[in-house]
Order: sequence, then structure tokens, then C-alpha cells
Amino acid sequence: YSFDQIPCFLRDKTVPISAMLQVWVQELEGGRREEDGVCVEGFDYFYNRKRINVSDTPMMLGMGQDDEIQALAKDYLLIIVRDTSSGKESLWRQETMNMLADLMDCHAGDRRVDKASLVFMFKGERVFGHEHPREFNMDHYDVIHVVPVESYTCDRCVCCNPQQDLFKIG
Repeated sequence: YSFDQIPCFLRDKTVPISAMLQVWVQELEGGRREEDGVCVEGFDYFYNRKRINVSDTPMMLGMGQDDEIQALAKDYLLIIVRDTSSGKESLWRQETMNMLADLMDCHAGDRRVDKASLVFMFKGERVFGHEHPREFNMDHYDVIHVVPVESYTCDRCVCCNPQQDLFKIG
């Protein structure tokens, strides 16, 4: 994964997560100029794929000694790409304002197939690649489904529904 894993040092399970995160942020700041500063509020934090509040405690979250918290800068999302033909899932880090085409290209490249042979879907809508996650109101751990183009059909186009006159009025 290309995001930071924060090990949890649980000497006292009642101390808020924010205290642990502050130590992590201070380590990040080491060697940086002050104007490049990092703050706890500049990240989203996750435990077991669920967003957590910095006021939570390890006890509230049911954390163990070797558990980790994931930290991701607020302008990034973690998106799951689920390939329906293989059943495999992969986790991608995506900037919220970057087009999804790069993610799609990388997925096709990992599968060693032409991107044109795949259809990417998010909540029933086809993803063409020129969109960015904010256009779809995506959140962390949302799933983009990938299906082979030959098994894709849609109820809104003439090529998938030649028997319907979709332009008929009335």
C-alpha cells in the first residue's frame, strides 16, 4: 500500500488516538521546513477499513498491540477495484481531483490486457476515465467493479438493446 501504516504502542488503551498520532506527526516533521509542516488534522485515519476519530481510544476500537492505523492525506482516497472475472480485489490510492483513467490503465496493465477489453463500473454507472472521484462522490474503500466488455450490457443504449426504440417519444 502506498500510504502510511502507524504502529500502535498501547501502553495505556485509554489514551486518545490523537496522542499516538501526534508522535507520528512529529516524526514526519523531522527534517522538514516549518512552512511544510504536517498536522494531525491533515489526514484521514482508518482502522480495519473504517474511518476513526482522533478522540477514539484503542480500547474503544478494540485494538491489539500489533494493530496499525492507516493515515492518508485528505486529498487522496483508497479505492477498491474488484475484478468480477477473477474475483480479485486490489486497493488503489487515488487523488480526488485526478482522472480515473490512470487507475484504469494501471489495472489493465496489471492484468496484461487492453483497457478497451474491460468495463469499469461504479454504483451501476459506467466509468469512462475522464471523471475524477469527486464527480462520483466516492469515499474511502468504495468499490469500482471491472467486467469483461463482452459480458457488459446496459439498459440505456441502442447497441445493448437493439430491440428497443430508445428515442421513441410517448
